[in-house]
Amino acid sequence: MADAESTFVALSTPWGISGVAVVRCSGPLCLPCCESIFSLAPEPRRTYTRVYAALDGCVLDRVVLVYYQAPKSYTGQDMLEISCHGNPLIIQKILEDLCCRGCRLAEPGEFTRVSFLNGKIDLVQAEAVADVIHCQSEAALRIAHNQLAGFLGREVDDIFGSLVQVLAHLEAALDFPEETPFSLAGCHAQANLDALLGRLFSLESTGRYRSVSEMGVRTVIVGPPNAGKSSLLNGLLGQERALVSPIPGTTRDFLEESITVGNWNLRIVDTAGLRSAADGLEQQGMRRSREKLEAADFVLLVFDCSQALPNLDHSDWEVLGEKKGLILLNKRDLSVLADGADVPLPWKRVPISAINPKDTAELRNYICQELETNRIVRDDLPCVVNLRQGECLRGAINGVKMARQLLLQKEPALELVSAELNLALKFLGEFLGRDTTEDILDQIFDRFCIGK
Repeated sequence: MADAESTFVALSTPWGISGVAVVRCSGPLCLPCCESIFSLAPEPRRTYTRVYAALDGCVLDRVVLVYYQAPKSYTGQDMLEISCHGNPLIIQKILEDLCCRGCRLAEPGEFTRVSFLNGKIDLVQAEAVADVIHCQSEAALRIAHNQLAGFLGREVDDIFGSLVQVLAHLEAALDFPEETPFSLAGCHAQANLDALLGRLFSLESTGRYRSVSEMGVRTVIVGPPNAGKSSLLNGLLGQERALVSPIPGTTRDFLEESITVGNWNLRIVDTAGLRSAADGLEQQGMRRSREKLEAADFVLLVFDCSQALPNLDHSDWEVLGEKKGLILLNKRDLSVLADGADVPLPWKRVPISAINPKDTAELRNYICQELETNRIVRDDLPCVVNLRQGECLRGAINGVKMARQLLLQKEPALELVSAELNLALKFLGEFLGRDTTEDILDQIFDRFCIGK
């Protein structure tokens, strides 16, 4: 990353032919470039329409420009935004001209990185910028916007401050035992650490939303063979993706597709039927089905209601009992022999015909309702949405847990307690970007697009 004195420039809209393209500059040369290109001393945040003339006098385009004066800009530096026609030739000429005037091409994520380094946003908000760009569903978008608004950063910052207070009281008790006996301070510390652990565990548990945010809700179709699971997948996709056969056990491996249902992006998986397998290959298919079921966020349990409902293995029912989902009584267009009343799950029963487009359309509504009702994704709370954040939280949790255990000893060593709490603070500092190495910043911002 170049020094703070350089001015960097990039196209902030996608490359290609479009109605409008936006070129952004950030750094000390923004105002001189504005004066030399447009013969203009601009007022901050005012829109101007001017002819863009290159250094050789060639007119490149008629553009709209806005100048942002430091520190009241996205990066905290002087910034210039130039909106031109979205012709790649014009864009390239403008970028080349700005570079001839002393600017350089920006690196991936450099605008947001400089914004973080200048204290305009915290590291969690910086990461949320990329999430807003890449998320695949409205639910994921709401989570990303909450991150961008600072919900998660404020929660972790509050935990950080509370932990600093606990550490300060313990060390004060050691330095001034006549004012606050250490035993009394230790009891208060234990209660405070218990409360902080609860908050940390609650945040860490939201890490599962990371895959939902990035990939979609893991929705697994399970049930006995020949219940219509593959037909259901085809119906939901609106195309013949899975082969359908009346012969039980023909699905030997899983199929995975992504679909959008209402506000939700679903990673939907069709699995091999669960039964007492007839051969080793089908056994392998069922093993994979159970692995997918274990990892599922949501389950569509399919039975053939024209037949007596077969029972599943006890272990399968145990796993299903820990999940949320729907019981689909398929083939309702045939004679109905089972209503699903004896299925030991508190899920909604939905009679359908997987080959009927009207039924699969209604099923989409049921899926949306259940996802909202069961809060598969809590977009109203601070959520940990990437691996780095999860690792920092686990490090902080381990530090607080060790400090808590040391305080329970008959004669706790304050130096060790202090060391563990300081370690926890270090991880929380990394979470917020207060104690972050250059390598970590490189890993974070390398996934950004150029111009953001």
